[in-house]
Amino acid sequence: MDSSSEVRTKKVWPLKEIRELVEQGHAIVISEGYVLKLYAWLNRHPGGAKVILHVVGRDATVELNAFHSKEVKAQMARYRIGKLEEPWVNVIPPIQRQSLRIPENEVEKEPSTPISEVPLIDVTVTENLLAVPCQTNPDTDASSTASSVFDGEGLRLRNRTEGSSVDSEEIPDLETKMMDATELETRFQALIARLEDEGLYDSKLSAYVTEILRCTILFSLSMVFLRMEWYATSAAFLGMFWHQIVATAHDAGHLAVTHDYNIDFLIGGVVLNFCGGLSIGWWKRNHNIHHIVTNSPTHDQDLQILPFIAISPVFFDSLYSTASECIMHYNWFAKFMVPKQAWTYYFLLSVARFNLYYLAWDFILRDLGTKLHRKQRIFELVGQIFFWTWFGYLIVYRSIPTISQRIIFCLICHMITLPLHLQLTVSHFSMSTEESEPSEHWIQRMFRTTMDVDCPTWMDWFHGGLQFQVTHHLFPRMPRHNLRKASGYVKEFCAETGLKYEVYGFGESNGRMLDRLTEVARQARYLKDCQDSIVSKGEYLHGHWD
Repeated sequence: MDSSSEVRTKKVWPLKEIRELVEQGHAIVISEGYVLKLYAWLNRHPGGAKVILHVVGRDATVELNAFHSKEVKAQMARYRIGKLEEPWVNVIPPIQRQSLRIPENEVEKEPSTPISEVPLIDVTVTENLLAVPCQTNPDTDASSTASSVFDGEGLRLRNRTEGSSVDSEEIPDLETKMMDATELETRFQALIARLEDEGLYDSKLSAYVTEILRCTILFSLSMVFLRMEWYATSAAFLGMFWHQIVATAHDAGHLAVTHDYNIDFLIGGVVLNFCGGLSIGWWKRNHNIHHIVTNSPTHDQDLQILPFIAISPVFFDSLYSTASECIMHYNWFAKFMVPKQAWTYYFLLSVARFNLYYLAWDFILRDLGTKLHRKQRIFELVGQIFFWTWFGYLIVYRSIPTISQRIIFCLICHMITLPLHLQLTVSHFSMSTEESEPSEHWIQRMFRTTMDVDCPTWMDWFHGGLQFQVTHHLFPRMPRHNLRKASGYVKEFCAETGLKYEVYGFGESNGRMLDRLTEVARQARYLKDCQDSIVSKGEYLHGHWD
């Protein structure tokens, strides 16, 4: 660290001044008592800019430690601009609220208010990332207004008073229901140190070799049966191959294979782009946000499945998605599909991979990554061309003679991947979707919004190790093969801190998810009936909306 950096680091900031900087648009994050100014890093962050914006104005010590190696954390010192005068009190990040807007012509510049002793860096931010649009559709019609009124004052109130599980999870207050936040962090850091001492952050080469052999066998069997013209059987084994390789790509995306960014990105790209037709760049951007704002209807894209599925009644309000930067309209098609979602859910999961193809191409062609990703864009594009050459042209078009057989082949190989999508959704969709209060700790949120799926050890290969979602969310850089052992330590941690660790069998977890879907669907039908009744009687014309 040079002398100028040391001077900046020694500056002591009053809380009031830091809050003002946050409100003025500076990307200020607190870590270990230091003030980090990360605006210059937004468009270079490998995990995307928005994952940083979701911790602006917060003490993100635990999050930064969970997602970054010691080497990366050491490099963060260059972004320190001083220390805090007293303990920080979290505020809601500007991206998560309506109150802060920055004109589009100001977004490409560093915030105008100078920070003393810190030279501003001229950077270009290509997206209006710090501007926060209104969270509901301003162009509401009578039916959408009815949605807002009945959902806000009727349906959601009914959830809490009659014991429905939908959005009824209360957010515990750290000060009254748990130990002090500082003590919670101290114990969590001690847990991380214990896991590191146990070697649970170290990769098992033998485990990855076993996975490579398994995937090679599955792909080889698919090609053998394709040559034998057993097209359905070939498609089934190809789907199994895709199902298995995604787990490896998941580890690579979290830098859990070699812990080296370039090598793991290469592994993830080969697996996802070249072998699976998906995008490692899109996955990293989307998935990192999911880990920070898990189960947030407005910020977590994994929950945003309108017009087909609504996990919570809040989606009836046509929310604005900060992830997709668009309004999720609860339109006529959503009103038709959501009441039937408990019946259509498994079918939609079976064809979900087609949507992932679209998202991959959209991400690459529109160049939605950070400046760092733009250097990797060609690699991803070559991967897409390679995939659609071997799968789309050589297998589907050249090897299968008729159109009907091609369609059946494609449906089978894609539907076989359903268990993977199901595995990831059951771990979250039946859990709380309430937005966090500023006082809620990130550790606390992970337990509130995530659950584990219990299964025998011999079934770990089928689930890919991703059934331990609570443990994975707490320690995202840990290889999947070590999550089972680490989950035992997590249970001990919960017993010490009073946090609730939820784990259910595969059947029960599916049942809980279906209960959630059924309840939201019932409320959607009730809302539609109320709207139809009011419109047919013309009651809204007589001031009944006031």
